[in-house]
Amino acid sequence: MFVGSLGVLKSMTALESGELFSLELGGKKAFCLKLHADESGRMYIAVLNTPGVEELEPFFFKKFPDGYVNSFGKGWVVELIENEDSYVSSEFALREAFGVIIKDQDHVGLRISSSKGSGRPGFLDLPSGSFVPMDHHSVIYTEWKIWANDAHQSTEGAVPLYHRVP
Repeated sequence: MFVGSLGVLKSMTALESGELFSLELGGKKAFCLKLHADESGRMYIAVLNTPGVEELEPFFFKKFPDGYVNSFGKGWVVELIENEDSYVSSEFALREAFGVIIKDQDHVGLRISSSKGSGRPGFLDLPSGSFVPMDHHSVIYTEWKIWANDAHQSTEGAVPLYHRVP
């Protein structure tokens, strides 16, 4: 018998920067991205979604790695969905909304906050895992999906790991 899975069980200490993984937060699964570790060994983690908590948008926090997670590796894919809010704009209200993805000529930036919504916001460049300034002339995406990899995304009938709907 073969049991297939999109992820692999991995120690948090073995995660690499840029790796997508799921972590239990408040009794529910959240999809996270390891950003980097500091000199003390604390991991900087971006939480891309918070299932069941509508008010809490993407945020990042620091923690000492402990235990195991389900890792999807570094080949994950974010699919930007064109909808009525997807247009080139510098409109302040939409650019400031947490959870939107802004795409300019150089970056694909997720609007994210530090410390579970109480800290200073910024744009997390998803490909590099670093915080970047975003060009005022950019495309705003309020809807997006996360896929484990290209093969997962191209499989007919596949369901994304996460689908952000505005």
